[in-house]
Amino acid sequence: MCKQLFTAKKHELWFEFAGQPLRFSLQEFHAVTGLKCSKEANCDFEKWEDDMGFWSRLLKRRGKISLKSIRLQHLQQCHKWSHVDRFRLIYVTVITSVLMAKDEKIHICHKYIKLVMDIQKLRMYPWGLESYDALVESIITSRKKLKNKTSYVLDGFTYAFQIWIMEAIPDFGKMLGKKIDKEFSGPRCGNWRGAAKISYKHIIQLESLFGSQVTSNYEGVLLDVAFLRDDELTDERVDHMLELIIKHHKWTASMWGFDESVVTFLEEDAGGESSVTGSKRARSKVVDHGAETRKTKLLCKRTAEAQETLNESMKSFLEGLIHSSFTALEEKMDRKITSEFKASQASISALESEVKLLKEAMEKGQSSKGKEPANAKAKDEKANFESLHDVKVSQMPDIELELNTQEYIRKTMDQLSQPSMEDDLDEWLTPSTSLRTVKTASPKPQKVMKKVFKKMEMPSLVDSEKGRVGKDDHEAPLIHYSFEGWDRLEEWSMCPKDLQIGPSVYNHAFANRLIYPKEWLTNAELDACMYLFREQTSLKRWPVTDNVGFMNCSFSSTVSNAYNKLLKEKKKFKLSELLIAYGNGELPWHGRTNKKWDVDVHRVYSPVFVNKNHWISVCINFVLRTVEVFDCAGLKHNKIADAFATIVPRIVKAVQPETSKKDYTISKYSISYAPMQNGLNRSNCSCGVYAIKHIEAHALGIDLSLLDDDAITSARLNIAIDLFTAASDPLLIERISKFEPPKHAPSEVVDLS
Repeated sequence: MCKQLFTAKKHELWFEFAGQPLRFSLQEFHAVTGLKCSKEANCDFEKWEDDMGFWSRLLKRRGKISLKSIRLQHLQQCHKWSHVDRFRLIYVTVITSVLMAKDEKIHICHKYIKLVMDIQKLRMYPWGLESYDALVESIITSRKKLKNKTSYVLDGFTYAFQIWIMEAIPDFGKMLGKKIDKEFSGPRCGNWRGAAKISYKHIIQLESLFGSQVTSNYEGVLLDVAFLRDDELTDERVDHMLELIIKHHKWTASMWGFDESVVTFLEEDAGGESSVTGSKRARSKVVDHGAETRKTKLLCKRTAEAQETLNESMKSFLEGLIHSSFTALEEKMDRKITSEFKASQASISALESEVKLLKEAMEKGQSSKGKEPANAKAKDEKANFESLHDVKVSQMPDIELELNTQEYIRKTMDQLSQPSMEDDLDEWLTPSTSLRTVKTASPKPQKVMKKVFKKMEMPSLVDSEKGRVGKDDHEAPLIHYSFEGWDRLEEWSMCPKDLQIGPSVYNHAFANRLIYPKEWLTNAELDACMYLFREQTSLKRWPVTDNVGFMNCSFSSTVSNAYNKLLKEKKKFKLSELLIAYGNGELPWHGRTNKKWDVDVHRVYSPVFVNKNHWISVCINFVLRTVEVFDCAGLKHNKIADAFATIVPRIVKAVQPETSKKDYTISKYSISYAPMQNGLNRSNCSCGVYAIKHIEAHALGIDLSLLDDDAITSARLNIAIDLFTAASDPLLIERISKFEPPKHAPSEVVDLS
């Protein structure tokens, strides 16, 4: 605005930036917007037909309407209008708010309303002329007020003016947005995206660094007679500028005059952000990611280019200075090295002479002494050896030289005398490491594994004199395992084969995740455990009644999705077939019980994967109408707990017999959290083990406080051996072989963790 050139042109605006003249005329406006800029002959735009609609009644009574009244009043009533009137409302809004960009409080001109009454006339109207003239008038008016105000407002299609600047000054285009397609041939406004802001400080900095990055016209649109106006005035200065532009004249800032009486707030506050706005209407903030990075890179690039303008004389001067400095330094270093070399040679010669004299003196002294007995030296060596202290050396008499280092260490572990060293070596022989597939034959792998078991004693959960939990103890189902089971698992690990355990496959990776203390459990391991619980209950192998159900991991995910849908559309919410199948006992499909909730089953358990990084478990009691949450971290999970407390009552009602379904009322279950010890799961890797063991302990009536980090390693081994034993159980193998997936079975298994 403050860089505008004064000309006699009525329908053109000229600006100066970095010494370059820039023209903004109807040609450039058309190139940016593509709007029609030619008038139609013999077309009356004032006539309109009365269709008895909203807009017709408004025109007949000469009513007033504004964008603000449309937003606050008519948008709530337009659903009662006819389809054509609603269509006209869109056109009126776009014309007033975008093309003409009037303030929302200003009444809409009846001229525009008459145009939208006839769509054919609306399309024939020269909106390019109308919008361009309004924009030019607004720019000229705002320029006159710059020295009196701290901000200014532009009416009209200001986006076209901004895009023209971005096209005419490419560096501004890079700072404010991005071009979509370099080969784009349509209106230029459709080839830009981005909404960055730029401060006056950046504008001034960029102008000072400019070379020849300004183009004052678009290719192929300069001096097009189709855009000449009949009432346009001639200006010899403008004609001369056009001739120089065609000849690619090199412009400088000193060529232009300056009106010192026009001092604007823009020059006084060059460091602030731009206070330029469009019309006074509400604007939504658009985030342009990467805008600051683009501006910084461009300014750094232009600064570097400006610093590379040293002339040839300066370059030659610097080269001569550096050359003379290095020559003098080279001569000085040569003299110093030569003098030090001569001094070193003199000192070496003196040292050689001294050594020669000393050698001659020693030879004379030895020749004067007689020869000693030949065995004197041997006697002295014997006496020295006998004077040494006794040293006890323990060594295995049967060293096998054919063993490698690791095999020899494993075989001789009993010879180690330092407990700390033994602990360090045992870290390399954990059960998870032993389960890895061994490609090279080991001499005695069974012996190595048994040595590991001797070291890994079962941790005790209670203060007792036994020191370990036996198979008959109260908490034995949670952490007890037998060495016989481990021996079978170890034998399988030497040549592992895939074993089917319900919905999961017991393989090498499966076993390692269970045993290794720093491995996370996935839904494969948890689903296998829940399957085993279902089968143990159905076959009455557990001291638990058969009115308990165990869900898989996907059940909690299905409940969570249903709860989100319920929150969005409560009136239209309907339970999915999968949730009803869970309530009828048809799902989970492996080990399905076909028992209905709150009829044959009184409570169910389910593992839950929360926040995509943590396992918990829940117990849903249909009799007490409660949801109890078990979390080893002791955290609250209100959203997922609310999901179970809200969705489960709907599932229960859906599966009830018709005789009792009418009397069943849906009400949210109460939520409680099981108390936990402090400091559980310090490794942050055993939450899945805690989730399984909390379900097992609660179902068997065992106190949850008996589970802690000291017992979690044994709990991992307990799960690994129990699942391996179940995978080898002939009865379970037979039941798995007869399994047929139901209609609700998904096509693939999704890993929730």
